Parts: sequence; C-alpha cells; structure tokens
Amino acid sequence: MEFDLSEITAPFRMQPGLSKMAPDARHTRLLEPDSSLFHEKLSVLCTHPDQALLQVAQFDTRPALHVLARQLAVEWPQACTFADDILNLPTLGLQLNLQSLDVQVTAQCVVSDCVHALSHPQRVWAALSLFLQDDLAVLDGTSTQLKMLAVCVPSHWSPEEKIGLPLAAVHAPVADNALLLQASQSLAKLVTSPGPARWQRFVWTLQPSGQYDGHPKRALPRHWPDQAEALGEQLWLRVEHQSFIVAPACQQAVFTIRVMLEPLGTLITDQAQAARLHAAVSSMSDSVVAYRSLGGIRPLVLHWLEKRMQGQAGLSGNTLD
Repeated sequence: MEFDLSEITAPFRMQPGLSKMAPDARHTRLLEPDSSLFHEKLSVLCTHPDQALLQVAQFDTRPALHVLARQLAVEWPQACTFADDILNLPTLGLQLNLQSLDVQVTAQCVVSDCVHALSHPQRVWAALSLFLQDDLAVLDGTSTQLKMLAVCVPSHWSPEEKIGLPLAAVHAPVADNALLLQASQSLAKLVTSPGPARWQRFVWTLQPSGQYDGHPKRALPRHWPDQAEALGEQLWLRVEHQSFIVAPACQQAVFTIRVMLEPLGTLITDQAQAARLHAAVSSMSDSVVAYRSLGGIRPLVLHWLEKRMQGQAGLSGNTLD
C-alpha cells in the first residue's frame, strides 16, 4: 500500500486534510488487467454503468479530458501517447478522440467490448476508468459542484445521488462534518486554481473485506470478525488517495480517487504503527464510529492493537478478553 501511516493522526477529526504533493509525485496509477480492482471496475461498467458514469446535462467535459490526457502522457509515456486530440491507449486497444469523444478500437478485447456497449458520452470515461486505478470526477471551482463522475468503486456512497451537488451537500451526511462544510468553498477554489502547488488528501477507514466496490446497492454485507486471532486477516484498512489536476482555463479540476486496501495483519508491522492507529481509533467520536459502522468492532480493534503495541504479533485468545 502506497500510504504513509504518519498520515493517521490523533485525535481523529473529519477535516479537509489537504497536503502538497511532492514535485515528482504522480496523480494516477495504471490499472493492472489481472488485478481484483480491474475485474471489479469492469463488472460495474458492464452491469451498472449508469451508477458509475454520470455527468450534469449540457456540461462539456472536454477541457478536463484534455488536461487529464496531457497529465497521463507525462506520467505514463510508456503506456499512452497524446497528440492532435487523440489519446492512444495501446494496452487497452483503444484510441480516444477527446474532441469528438469517439472511441476507436485498435485491438478487440473484453475492454473494448464493454466500452462500445455504452452510450457515446460514457465511452471515453469508461476507457479511462479501465486504464487507471483511480476513479475520476470533475470539480467546478465556482459552483463547487461535481459536474462529472466516473466512479466505479465508491466508499459506501452512491455517485448517482451526488452528481451535480456542491461539496457542502456532498458532505452533508458525513458525521462531525462542521470543518468540511466550512471549508467547502475555499477548498474548491484552492484545488481548481493554477499555481505551483499540487494538492492531495488521504481518507481512511476500516472494513471487513477486500472488496473495492462499496456502492450501497452492490457491496457485500458487512460481516465483522468476532475473534481476535482472525482480525489481522479479516479486517482491512481502506485508504483513498485523492488529488486534483487543475484545468485553469475553466477553473475546474480533475479529481482523482484511488482506493487502496491492505489487511491489518500485514500493514501493522511495528509497535509505533499500532500505537498511531490505536490513538486515532480510540479518539473517534461516537457519531463517527456510528457513521463508519465501527461500533461493534472498535473494542476488538483496540484490544488487538494494544497487543501489537506490546510487541505481541499473535493473540492467544479467540475472543475479546
């Protein structure tokens, strides 16, 4: 997992948490075609595209697409090229015309079959969704609205309920959301304004499976572990890396959302890491714990982390003492 556990802080607060990206940091990551994430994203696009690919009526996505394509050509020159409005994705067997939004197949495969089964406006964004690990959105800096969403693996929210909403409304259901609501306007302005700084944030939670797709209508039922000895394998840290690629001409940004998952047992490898996560989980408010459905599991998590803080890699008991 590409996540520095120092990003986990205590006391835990729901807040924007923006930080500057390193000069050489990439906004995106390529999607491996044999990965679990690829198969989950492909399944969503083939069976539930209207829950994943959405845009505001009459909204022109082309300026954002051009900015994203230029960024991809810089970050992944071995995997794509961009010239004369054509983004060539040879690993997918597709060429994307970012002016007409046509998608040309250069090599027939399961990806091209899925993409061409979609409506014309959805095809370019579907192809990008299967090229990148990242889900994508377009944020408008003036209205703070989410104008376009290509989100296949949301973290327990429904893209079809958020499209077109301003950030304050998007964050309205979040527990302890006062800081998020207060910062919505200034955050949208900051991340859509040109400048030398590039912005990112990390959002994390715990979940009882390795499933990436957390859409409320598609996610598996949550079955939390009830044995301490199984927690390291059955409880996962879910992290979203979010970044913003600025489209300065229209005061917009391409908002990237990359989900990372790792079981706690392989993630927490020393006492300091265990102590950091323990401090954060123990300081969550009751409303945050309820919002993240952690009420029943939190005592067991804290108990497991305390054992790790004491240098005990294994747990002798089957249940919480």
